[in-house]
Amino acid sequence: MKMKDVSFPVINISVIKENMQVDSFNDELSVFEQTPDKYAIGHPLKNEVIMFVLCLKGTFEIELNQSRYVISQNDLFVLMPDTLWQFIYQSPDFKACFIVISRRFLDSFQVDIKKLLPLFFYIMENPQIHLNDEEVATLTEYYSMLKKKVKNPKNSSSEIVYYLAQALAFEINDCYAKRKEGLQIPNSRRVEIAREFTRLVIEEYDRHRDVSYYADRLYISPKHLSVVMKDVSGETAGEWITSYVILQAKVLLKTSNLTIQQISQKLNFANQSFFGKYFKRYTGMTPNEYRTE
Repeated sequence: MKMKDVSFPVINISVIKENMQVDSFNDELSVFEQTPDKYAIGHPLKNEVIMFVLCLKGTFEIELNQSRYVISQNDLFVLMPDTLWQFIYQSPDFKACFIVISRRFLDSFQVDIKKLLPLFFYIMENPQIHLNDEEVATLTEYYSMLKKKVKNPKNSSSEIVYYLAQALAFEINDCYAKRKEGLQIPNSRRVEIAREFTRLVIEEYDRHRDVSYYADRLYISPKHLSVVMKDVSGETAGEWITSYVILQAKVLLKTSNLTIQQISQKLNFANQSFFGKYFKRYTGMTPNEYRTE
């Protein structure tokens, strides 16, 4: 995977397509087995996507957030957006399935964020897990079907690709959830702050969208809260609030019969016009365009 000569080359699907022979879907999803070339080994990279790596054979070593991981057969590794990482080494027989999903594509999945947030922090602290043979077989089966559909877009509807990708992501989610159950994860102060902040946002996002409000509730400064959230999740506190508000707006637009006026009122916007401008600023579409796409 050749990268331009900059301090922290970014990894997104457009860059992957430019430098590798991969199968991709609308610059939102990419699946491949090709491994990075020698240029990528040892070069710091910054993710703009979420990347799932399922090791099928051999080993590779990766550095993520100043920690090193050795991934071997049947290991699953997740690289979150906005993380700094680099390949350190790969064995000659290394083989893996790579599934790369853009933020926008991931955001389109209709999920219960309340259930996923605790798991999100678990994955941030534990990106690597070892799977049993049955779990590997399930994931590779989904991967093969998804790759086949992405490779032949003329013979596949976008809905099939979307739901296969969503099913694969949920299977991966389930693999991590099984390992989290009953496991006591040591909490650092920053993780505790992040968890409490996200809990408050879930409860009060429709009434408070100001970082200062949440910082006051946590007895810390807005700047410190944003630094903590950026460190733990890759997004600032303000970005977290906006992302959650937009996610809830998308869910209401796609799954309810409420008018746009009613949705703007439910989310506590001053009026429909302000809601429309807010939504378009962060999505590039008006609420009506999103609802009817």
